Amino acid sequence: MDSPSAPRCKELEMNRNREDSTKVNVQGFLRETSLLEVVSKIFSEERVVLASNLPPGVERVERVTVEAVRIKLSEKVDEDLLSSIAREEGYQVVKGEFSLRVLRRGAIIARVGSRSDPDGSFDLYVYPIPPKLDGLSIYRRILAEREGVVDPKTGKINLEKFYDFNMGIIRLVNKYLKRKLTK
Repeated sequence: MDSPSAPRCKELEMNRNREDSTKVNVQGFLRETSLLEVVSKIFSEERVVLASNLPPGVERVERVTVEAVRIKLSEKVDEDLLSSIAREEGYQVVKGEFSLRVLRRGAIIARVGSRSDPDGSFDLYVYPIPPKLDGLSIYRRILAEREGVVDPKTGKINLEKFYDFNMGIIRLVNKYLKRKLTK
């Protein structure tokens, strides 16, 4: 005779075997993959593209340069919603004859894709500071120094400021995704 926990074990086993691109199995429990995990994986494994195990609303995440990560969304970016969240988080928002940009003390940390980008306004580009500084442009290197992420004398990364800067960007996108999905 099966124990009372047998149906639960079978259910967990079925879930383990189920192919669901938005879920990750963690010790028998399914949970959604976070954007932080996805971006971290791209940088830590030096992967260029991730197209599975992504958060809801995200179709693809791609590292397009040393400095830029492209997040392809399943729907066009709601610029009003993104602007509102960016302002709540203390960022500046600018838009002119170019696509919407989110700035931190004058430096672009995120932008909506433009007509010339692969998926246009379905793309959200973010500009975290990578853990390896090789290949950074002078502009981004100066930004990292100005934000206190990199010591200009030693070239060493201040981990607290590194995480603060990058988590601010991830928090912005996570809030956007959460509100967009509940809208």
